Amino acid sequence: MKNILILILLVVFVACSDGNKKEDLSDNDNITSDLSADEDVADAIGKVDESVDETIDESADESTDEVEDEATDEITDEVADEVADEVTDEVADSDFIPECVDPEDCGTHENECKDYDCTAGKCAEKDLDEKVCDDLNACTVDDKCSAGVCGGIDKDCSQLDTLCGTGVCNSANGNCYFDEKEEGATCDDGDDCTAQDKCQSGTCSGVDYACFNSGACLEDDYLCSCSAGFDPDLYCYECLGNYSVSSSCADCADGFGGETCNCSISGYGGHVNGFWIEDGTMNIFSVGSNGTIYRYTSEAKWVVQKSNTTMDLNSIFGFSETDIYAGGDNVLFHWNGTSWKKLNDVFSSSDYSLGSLWGSGPTDLWAADNYSQKIYHYDGTSWSEKTSDRFLQFVIEVWGTSSDSVYVVSYGSDAVKGRVIHWNGTEWSTVLETDKPIYEITGTDDNNIYVAGSQTVWHFDGTSWSEMAGAPLQIYTDAHFSGTKLYLSTYSGKLVVWDGIDWNEYDSGLEKLFSVKKGKFRVYMGGLRNGIVSSATLPNMLVSVPDYSSSFLINDIAMTADGSEGYAVGTSGKIFHYIDGAWIPEESGTTNNLYSVTINNTTVYAAGNSGTLVKRMNDDWSVLSVDSDYAAMNFRGVYIWAQNEGGTRFLLAGYDPNDSDKGFVTVSTFLTNLIDVNLSYDPGKITKISAYKDSETVTVMIGSEEGKVSYYHSTDTTSTNDSITQIDNSAGAVTSVYVFNKFKSYVGKADAKILECGDSICSEMTVNTSATTASFKGIYKEIAVDSEGRIFVLESNEWSEQIPKIGTAVTISSATGSEAGIFMGKFNAFLNFYSCE
Repeated sequence: MKNILILILLVVFVACSDGNKKEDLSDNDNITSDLSADEDVADAIGKVDESVDETIDESADESTDEVEDEATDEITDEVADEVADEVTDEVADSDFIPECVDPEDCGTHENECKDYDCTAGKCAEKDLDEKVCDDLNACTVDDKCSAGVCGGIDKDCSQLDTLCGTGVCNSANGNCYFDEKEEGATCDDGDDCTAQDKCQSGTCSGVDYACFNSGACLEDDYLCSCSAGFDPDLYCYECLGNYSVSSSCADCADGFGGETCNCSISGYGGHVNGFWIEDGTMNIFSVGSNGTIYRYTSEAKWVVQKSNTTMDLNSIFGFSETDIYAGGDNVLFHWNGTSWKKLNDVFSSSDYSLGSLWGSGPTDLWAADNYSQKIYHYDGTSWSEKTSDRFLQFVIEVWGTSSDSVYVVSYGSDAVKGRVIHWNGTEWSTVLETDKPIYEITGTDDNNIYVAGSQTVWHFDGTSWSEMAGAPLQIYTDAHFSGTKLYLSTYSGKLVVWDGIDWNEYDSGLEKLFSVKKGKFRVYMGGLRNGIVSSATLPNMLVSVPDYSSSFLINDIAMTADGSEGYAVGTSGKIFHYIDGAWIPEESGTTNNLYSVTINNTTVYAAGNSGTLVKRMNDDWSVLSVDSDYAAMNFRGVYIWAQNEGGTRFLLAGYDPNDSDKGFVTVSTFLTNLIDVNLSYDPGKITKISAYKDSETVTVMIGSEEGKVSYYHSTDTTSTNDSITQIDNSAGAVTSVYVFNKFKSYVGKADAKILECGDSICSEMTVNTSATTASFKGIYKEIAVDSEGRIFVLESNEWSEQIPKIGTAVTISSATGSEAGIFMGKFNAFLNFYSCE
């Protein structure tokens, strides 16, 4: 009987649970309580008891199992039907309404990193992890949702960190700036030659040790030797005092200075006698009289290295930036990458003057002794003499092509005034005799050798020697062959160049030249009174435009990154191609004024008035057809890029001269279907644009005549995500723009102002200049050029004037830069300014 009652209660429980979908299963006790209180349910339970008793009495003779089974089936059906009817009526009378059917019924969450789900008719929150968001902090990047909170990674400004300050992000605009340590804070500049190092204007520097040469090898002298690691017991040191560097070209800053840059170094230094340049690099050393050694540093400046001698240094040669030799009057130094060490008593002569050094490797170094007329050889361990009786009165130069092919130039005062002697690895032989003194030798191999001297130049082609006709009558002081050109310095201060066809002479700007060397980008010349002059193109300064007499004004210039090639566009459809150091005119196919040019790999595009767009491919220019709606527009900017998913996109920016000069920016993959990025936005009468592309986005800064600066942004894959917004509207027409990346740009204005812009705001920078009205016509990285040719350099967040204006008659119309320097356009001419690297 106990089992039957339990079964009945279970049936009641199941019926109640299925009939009430709003109540939770945990409410079973309440349902039972409610049913027990119901009068009809109580009667049903009473009937169950009576029926059970009656059935048991009547079936007493039957087996207990059979009775229980039959009674259970009959009673369960009857009770279940009655209870189900009662429960159904009760549920039907309830007011249950679900909260939601799908997530949209729950509305929009006020937190962009959360959303709603609809579960069992109820709304529930969920986190949107990895969703791109904006934490409203300009100093974070890559903002994403995590656990319902939007956050990003702190912007890295460590590239500005120094010993005397750190890079800090400006929370107002997201730009990095340099936060200086307290003035006078203690630091260590890493220079053993300075003491009392302190932070001064954000830079760590100290003062030179105060000392003088006592003339004796005193222990205290070692402290002011400025050469840590030298053994003070070997020889006495001479404390040479302070040096200062002055220059007309931004202290010889790399890439930006006068095309002819005269750099002088004050002190007791003297003439510049030789250069060594590591092939393909900017590792440059130079030596001169009075023990002077100059080095071109990674900070893009010439600095003086103290050699601890006042003896003249006449020659320098190296195998790497950590293995260099410098020779002179009774001195030979070795540079190990850290300091110069004097090598004593290495030659047999008590007096010698090393006028030339050359070697094929660290175990094969040759030295020419001008004083004793001897040649010495170093095998990596010791020096030995290799003198020959074939040498004339003076041994001037040594040069070679291998350890078994070495040439010595010697001259005398008799009938035979010049001689070249060759070493074949075993013995010496005479290969050339002349009746004129010869001093210098250079070449590429044993089949291409040049010798120069007093009013003579000779060439060896592998078979015979011949005196070269047409060479200028100069006294040649140094020679260097590089690429396809022979460079010769002269005693008169001229640079003579043989290009394989013609001889050319150029003024160096120095009274006398003693040395010449072709480097990675430039030709370097050294001369009187510490003079170092360099040039990347010849002739210097004014680059002529051949066979083009009509007037023109350059409106825009684009250069390749290395400065080897470029294009300039201007009035009346003028286009010039910069190649091999000269600007060559090319036919554009249009007479409309051109205002913008861009280089896209091997293709060049230029845009201008009246919907003009021209393209250069395979050395020819052609006029392109654009959407008819833009045929009357004046284009002021053009930018072309390849999409990450393939194809090309065109951006054209300009204004409509027939509609109040309303500006526009249009982007499309087809020039016949140009589409405005935002029809409701007017960027103004556009004057300049500059663009930047990374792997994901394209950023273009746009400036207008009204002073408005606009920021265009594209995700690069679809124009539906393009946007353009105004980020500045201060006074002053925009005359130049340079985009570093999508977070940082510089904008030059007509009123001598420069703005630093992010993606949402611009701020005015400090410009130190004597000019009050000059406009900035070009900005490249941290160099700016104004309309009068002044060069400005960004240092410690300030633009400082480094080179004064070129002249009262010069008006720069456009400028840009590259690794090689600054390129400027003016009326009817170009100016190329380079560094004294």
